[in-house]
Amino acid sequence: MLTHIAIKDFAIIDNISLDLHQGFHVLTGETGAGKSIIIEAISMALGSRADTTYVRSGKEKAVIELIAEVDNPAVLSILKENGLGEDKTLYILREIHAEGRSICRVNGTLVSLSFLNNLCRKIADVHGQYDHQSLLDPDWHIYLLDEYAKDEIEPVKQEVSRLYEKYSRLETERKSISDAQAENVRNRDFMQFELNEISEANPRIGEDEALEEQLLLLQNSESVYSTLSEVYGLLYEQAPSSQDSLGRSLKLLEEISSYSKEYAYFEETVSDCYYKLDDLRSELRRAKDSINFSPEAINETMKRIDLLDRLKKKYGGTIEKVLEHKEEIQKKLEYMDNSD
Repeated sequence: MLTHIAIKDFAIIDNISLDLHQGFHVLTGETGAGKSIIIEAISMALGSRADTTYVRSGKEKAVIELIAEVDNPAVLSILKENGLGEDKTLYILREIHAEGRSICRVNGTLVSLSFLNNLCRKIADVHGQYDHQSLLDPDWHIYLLDEYAKDEIEPVKQEVSRLYEKYSRLETERKSISDAQAENVRNRDFMQFELNEISEANPRIGEDEALEEQLLLLQNSESVYSTLSEVYGLLYEQAPSSQDSLGRSLKLLEEISSYSKEYAYFEETVSDCYYKLDDLRSELRRAKDSINFSPEAINETMKRIDLLDRLKKKYGGTIEKVLEHKEEIQKKLEYMDNSD
């Protein structure tokens, strides 16, 4: 029961204090005397939503203090579990600040509004002309039913609680398995995507280096063609060409090579140069004629280099690492297939 009510700076109330005793109490007075304001203050102290319009004009805050004696085991248990004391005397303090802030204390300890509301619903009930809070509260319905047939309901309640805990545990396990399966599917899809990406690109060891060399040649094809043409002309086409000069020199040396070993060496060396230069003719012509001036070839080569660079960046930095990754995910996918 309530034993003390103190209200300060609330609506038209400056400061009042009421000490209550065992028995039935009635607040009487004319219309506008402030009866409903006192009830509203008590309701806010018990955890209803604060309304800053009730702070008295010109004041910083309204303060409501309640003292009650409680013997409800549920209330005493809540107080004990939350470190709010074990005494049956309950002190409640509610401050409502004009700027909107609200402070709730139980036995001197700061608590949340929701905690205060849940606690006080088990202590007091405030109702108006057309409503009764506890009768509309499903949690209170359950509490009343449990108390009405406690001896009969409690064993069933415990069994239901045990079965629900088992159900919750099994549901958690089922969800965990389901999540793991979904994760495996996602991993499988991702690995299959990687495998397809590498397989479609079909990189080869050393290909990136060969492409870089090929791109360098393509980008300088005009300069290379001009140089090879000039060299070919100097060696074989101008008059006299280098090959012609070597041929004349070789004939002259053949005439005197029998006179000494030194002249024979000269003749052998020039002969070797002559035939090597003759062999070089076809290779130079082939290299010169194979020069590709196609911009499309440059674009295709650059695209291929970019593709290989992306693969290397994603899968290890080298073509060898890319192929190792491909082999690794192939093994994982095969293992998953066999596991299924």
